Amino acid sequence: MSEKLIRLVRIINLIQSSPGIKSKELADRCETTERTIYRDLEILSAARIPIMSDGYGKGNRFVGNFSLYPLDWTEEEAVAFGMMPKILDPVNHLVPPDFYTAYEKVMATHQKEKKDLEDVLQKMVSIIQMGTPSFQEEHSNFLSPVIHAILHPQTIEVSITHKVVTSQQNVCLILII
Repeated sequence: MSEKLIRLVRIINLIQSSPGIKSKELADRCETTERTIYRDLEILSAARIPIMSDGYGKGNRFVGNFSLYPLDWTEEEAVAFGMMPKILDPVNHLVPPDFYTAYEKVMATHQKEKKDLEDVLQKMVSIIQMGTPSFQEEHSNFLSPVIHAILHPQTIEVSITHKVVTSQQNVCLILII
């Protein structure tokens, strides 16, 4: 991913997590200049991300209910964030008590997202399996690994056999997502 794209996503995350954040602080957190932040805000606005500036030096916020949801963490990010309480144990007396309640909320959101994703996947599989007529023989569930590969960027190899009256034709399809 390009540096600019990473910075644009980071700006969106920072505005979401700190509504009213000033462009100067965005520049400091993104390790760039304030002028670059203004250009980036124009790009985001052109991309229809509803960011509003309250005026020079007064901060940036989203218009309406815009947000990046869900968290869309990688498993590695979730594990790293999950380690935070253990990492902070030695300096626990310095950590504000509200950190732990915020941490619990974020982790609860993450767990709910994982559960919701699993539920959607299971419902999709159930709906498609219900469509099999009773006179047809039951086949293995091939859809679940395909959906899993789509949701968790993975490469899978699919071999499709198409029966024709007089011959059989094998087709190999490689799905890269």
